[in-house]
Amino acid sequence: MNLLYCPQCGSDDINLQSSRELMHSKITCWECDFSLKGKINEDDLSDKWNALKRKPLTEVSYRVISNNGNVSSIKKYYSLKSIEKIIKELKSDYPNHTIEIL
Repeated sequence: MNLLYCPQCGSDDINLQSSRELMHSKITCWECDFSLKGKINEDDLSDKWNALKRKPLTEVSYRVISNNGNVSSIKKYYSLKSIEKIIKELKSDYPNHTIEIL
C-alpha cells in the first residue's frame, strides 16, 4: 500500500510498523512525529492514514550551488509554509551553499 504524505507537516518520510501476532500497527512521520496507531492490520491502518484530511502541498523549485560550483536543481513539495520558513529550512539543510529559489 502506498502511504500518502503526512497530514500534519507534508513530509513523505513515513514509517509503517506492524505486528501480526499482536494485531497492532503504527504509522509515524519521522519529520514531525505525528502518528496513527491501532489494533488493526496494516492495510486497514494504511487506509485510515490515507483518508486523513491533508493540507495542499506547495511546489518549490530551487537550486543548490556548492562552493566548488556544482549545481543541483531540486523540486520538492512542502506543506503550506511561508517562503521564509522554507528558505530557513533549506539553509539549515545546505550550510555553506548558495540557495536560489526559482
